[in-house]
Amino acid sequence: MLASPWNGPTQDLVQRFKRTFVDTNPLNDYTLPLLSLVSGRKVSRLLRQEFGEMQIEDLNLPFFCVSSNLSAGRIAVHRSGLLWRWLRASVAIPGVLPPVFHHGEVHVDGGAMNNLPVDVMRGLDAAR
Repeated sequence: MLASPWNGPTQDLVQRFKRTFVDTNPLNDYTLPLLSLVSGRKVSRLLRQEFGEMQIEDLNLPFFCVSSNLSAGRIAVHRSGLLWRWLRASVAIPGVLPPVFHHGEVHVDGGAMNNLPVDVMRGLDAAR
């Protein structure tokens, strides 16, 4: 069985995501849809609960995720920082979940600007 970045079997990662996104239905904290369908507090809380202060750069396997930085008008590639925060930003589908605000910048789902970041993956592979 493959090891996960959390020093355990891949099943550990599957269980974490199942608890966060299947067992608890994190998208049932509805709000008045001024910014988004749900408030996003529950998704943020569940991700913080599962990953705590874990940093992307401390994972055993190389990892990155992308968000769309609406303030800068470009893709943001996250290879360091709080794992829960950038996972939350990478799933912030406009209209469904509110954006993540970090250091005065607005981040939403990377798919808003680059639905399949193969170019990012290729660039990271070339940099190794």
